[in-house]
Amino acid sequence: MAAEKEPLTTTAGAAAVSPSRREPRVRCRSRRWTRELLGHCGPYVRRLGAGQPLPPQSLERALGEALWNFETAVQENITINGQPWQESSNDLQSDTDIKLLEDQLDELIVEVASKRNLCPRKIQVHVIKTIKTQQNILNCCQPVVNPQEIKVEPSLGKYPVE
Repeated sequence: MAAEKEPLTTTAGAAAVSPSRREPRVRCRSRRWTRELLGHCGPYVRRLGAGQPLPPQSLERALGEALWNFETAVQENITINGQPWQESSNDLQSDTDIKLLEDQLDELIVEVASKRNLCPRKIQVHVIKTIKTQQNILNCCQPVVNPQEIKVEPSLGKYPVE
């Protein structure tokens, strides 16, 4: 029983810690992304007061307080890269953000490189079919106007007058 009353803490070797001793908070990687997600939750919290029988001024104050309580509760129950919300940096160029962006860039480079190899082969078949079809259409067409030979009138002579 005494072991259950001890505060839960994390250590550097979190993998070696038993599941009952893990950090009870939700782990997040980016404070910016978490803040953006909290912004999406705001309208849902505000909808809670839609049918409440309160004066508009009191309702607005109560909804503002409810939103603040919700955000504070979320911030107290998450960690950003192992640090509590208040201690985490608000720096957009943190190492994990850069690492995530580098991983995404690597995935996009691999995807584009594979498309460069595959798409020309797929497109080539359709281009050849289109060219052959155009040639067949041109061979089927008969010229509407018969070409005639142009004759030079002897009165103009050999050189045209300017």
